[in-house]
Amino acid sequence: KLMGARRLFELMPQKNVVPGSTMIGAYAQHGNLQEALCVFREMPQRDVASWTAVVSAYALKGYLDCALDIFDRMPSHCVVLRNAMVTRYAQNGHMQRAEELFRRAPERNSVTWSVMVHAYARLGHLEDATITLERMPQQSIASYTSIISASVEKGFVESARKLFDELPQYDNGFHCVVLWNAMVTGYAQNGHMQCAEELFRRAPERNSVTWSVMVHAYARLGHLEDATITLERMPQQSIASYTSIISASVEKGFVESARKFVFNRLEERDAVAWTSIVLGHAQNGLAEKAVEFFSWMVMEGVEPVDVTFIAVLVACS
Repeated sequence: KLMGARRLFELMPQKNVVPGSTMIGAYAQHGNLQEALCVFREMPQRDVASWTAVVSAYALKGYLDCALDIFDRMPSHCVVLRNAMVTRYAQNGHMQRAEELFRRAPERNSVTWSVMVHAYARLGHLEDATITLERMPQQSIASYTSIISASVEKGFVESARKLFDELPQYDNGFHCVVLWNAMVTGYAQNGHMQCAEELFRRAPERNSVTWSVMVHAYARLGHLEDATITLERMPQQSIASYTSIISASVEKGFVESARKFVFNRLEERDAVAWTSIVLGHAQNGLAEKAVEFFSWMVMEGVEPVDVTFIAVLVACS
């Protein structure tokens, strides 16, 4: 199909920017950068779209120096393409190049600033991230959340908390629920459950994410009773919520607790819940129990799925 499209392109009396840019994008998508560049060079006229197509083609494949070389030859730069280049350099850890492009930018929009803030945060450069954020013409909750989320993801929980405590107040004196969720998630994922619980209790607003983070964190640590109590306090519950606890628990080897505190409390059990408990016993060497639960599943009229049979085979082997 690509060869046919190229033949049609060659037969065109006027190779204007629209079909040319389309061909460049098609070659780039198939990884043929040489042909993409050939089409670009053959174009008698080029606009921002054609320049963007060839620069993006090289950048997306990781050839950032080639992309920058072509980018620098552009007669005029659009802010969208510059943002894309800054993003690519930042994502690949080339912060000096990203900073250089950022400084040289004749125009910056909110995306340009946000890219740099997030890049600094992901690398743990919280001071640079905060300074850049403070220089932004328009700051937002999303910008702060970006720093906090990236920081806790890298394990810089205390730095994230310091920023969280220093944030300006929103929503009638409180940070929004997204920020609270980011901090609760950070503490929970890094094993600081006391701090996570403290923020969870203090949160002025909780949504399904806030509750789910705590439930899953308790389950992963084997605190099944706490997980179940928290789950039962959730405004909206489902079998899927209980099943997620079972899966997280058995993954860590807490099979007996998963059965006692979670599975046995379920009034209705679907195929996923049954499969989770069967698989949990099988993976932890409790073959007889796995087969026993499989038998109960069939007796209760729940139809096993493919994974259930695999779990039984694992147990029997």
